[in-house]
Amino acid sequence: MWLFTLSGTSEPTETPGLKVSANFFDLLGVAPQLGRVFAAAEDQPGRNQVAVISHDFWQRRFGGRADAIGQPRRLDDGTHTVIGVLRPDFRQSALTVEYRAEIWIPLLLDPAANRRGGRRRLIRWSH
Repeated sequence: MWLFTLSGTSEPTETPGLKVSANFFDLLGVAPQLGRVFAAAEDQPGRNQVAVISHDFWQRRFGGRADAIGQPRRLDDGTHTVIGVLRPDFRQSALTVEYRAEIWIPLLLDPAANRRGGRRRLIRWSH
C-alpha cells in the first residue's frame, strides 16, 4: 500500500493507493464505470503516468464530474492522468482490507533494473 499525495484540484490530499501491473484489472475482470483501465504497455517506462480511481474518491474529490477523466493531476512527484473510475460495487481483495485503496497506478516494470543484480524479482499477475 502506498500513501499518495494528490494535488491540483484543491488542497493536497494524502490518499491510499496501490501500484499494480497493467493487467491487474483485466485479471480481476473489472470494467470501469467511466473511462478505461490500464492498457498493456502502461507499466513500461514513460507510459506509466496514468491513474484509475475509486468511485467514492471520484465523488468526494471530483464531485462525480465526467471531466475528471483525461485531466492531469499531480500525484507525489509526477503528473498522472486520470483514465478511469471504478464502479461503486468494486470490492477490494483481502490484500487491501486494512487500507482501502482509492488510487491505482501502474507498477513500473523495468527489465533493466532486474539485470543489475541483487535478489529482487518482479512478479507480474498472470492468468
